[in-house]
Amino acid sequence: MFNTLQEERSRFVKETSQNSTYAPSNYRNNKISTQNDAYFIADKYQIHASQLVSCIATPAKDTAILKNHIDHEFSRLIAAGNPNPILMGAIPFDTQQNSSLSFYTESTKSCLDDLFDSKPQEFNVHQVKSSVSEQDFKELVEHALDTIEKTALSKVVLSRMLQLEIDSAPNVASLVKILVEKNPQAYTFAVPVSDTETIVGVSPELLLSKEGHRVKSNPLAGSLALTKNLKQDLKNKTILKSSPKDQREHSLVVDKVVSHLAPYCSSLTVTETPEILETSTMLHLSTVLNGTLRHNAPDALTLALNLHPTPAICGTPTEQAKQFIQSKETYERGFYSGLIGWMDTQGNGEWLVTIRCGLLESNHMSLYAGAGVVAGSCPDSEWIETQKKLETMLNVFTLHE
Repeated sequence: MFNTLQEERSRFVKETSQNSTYAPSNYRNNKISTQNDAYFIADKYQIHASQLVSCIATPAKDTAILKNHIDHEFSRLIAAGNPNPILMGAIPFDTQQNSSLSFYTESTKSCLDDLFDSKPQEFNVHQVKSSVSEQDFKELVEHALDTIEKTALSKVVLSRMLQLEIDSAPNVASLVKILVEKNPQAYTFAVPVSDTETIVGVSPELLLSKEGHRVKSNPLAGSLALTKNLKQDLKNKTILKSSPKDQREHSLVVDKVVSHLAPYCSSLTVTETPEILETSTMLHLSTVLNGTLRHNAPDALTLALNLHPTPAICGTPTEQAKQFIQSKETYERGFYSGLIGWMDTQGNGEWLVTIRCGLLESNHMSLYAGAGVVAGSCPDSEWIETQKKLETMLNVFTLHE
């Protein structure tokens, strides 16, 4: 069953890699439907994009080539009589793989009071399959700790996947609405990445937003589970703020974001000490960066790609951590731990780290979660952390095992 999904994804990648721009199959057949709609919900607004007309599959490894293809497609759509096209899409963890950037000719940006109407739907899961056993995951963490002790590797983020079989294909709009209600403090998104697949999730981590000359980033690293016991959570917040291990893990991420973003800014301010960001299942150390961009700074996606992958989802040094991940994890990450977001013709937009998410195809969904391993990490704690992060998406479903 799940092998079939992988084969379909491979077919899609092979076909779209032949051309940088292509039309989705139901567009070619003149059968535009809401299954191709994209949603992006932030704390003060939501975007609903419709009328998908074209997609770009250009890998993001060469940002100059990707930017050229994006600019060309925006220009083509404007010349064809579409004054306000919008790009919504996803970049994979490995930027050598194909991107999935979709262009829409119609979109609405509205306040949350106007959240789209959708009927409540119950999602029942009858099968859960893990990409790795608890014991194997803990042994991998031990291996990572040994590698950190003996090499230049300082941090590596290890992840796992759960494959769900749902009783019927969820309505994406209903799924998004439930996620918004359960996770009001996060960014919620649903973006098609192929003719049949959609990335759906609630990321708490803003990699980069750009509005005019203003730029913002909110890196997260260093985490503990939210217990929803007030006394215990207050204790955990204190532990997190005073933990040398978590502070070190957090500083690795912030330092990279600052070093890669500062050259594009005439000014950049960074919160002096990390704060606690609370989600529906986790507590995270959080730092906010606000900057003013230089007049010749690139667009939002190019800036975001300059930061990707951060140590929050890969590790450090980047290439060594990435090599460890790709050689040791038991599945291919795909769009998980990549980027997801939107951009307009002016280069403004918001791009998130693609976490707390799932890849939905019909009634099958793959969920993902990871944990950062640094010197002092505990295998038991890292397993628990991934479980709590998976609960963000699992809480939408009713499990029948």
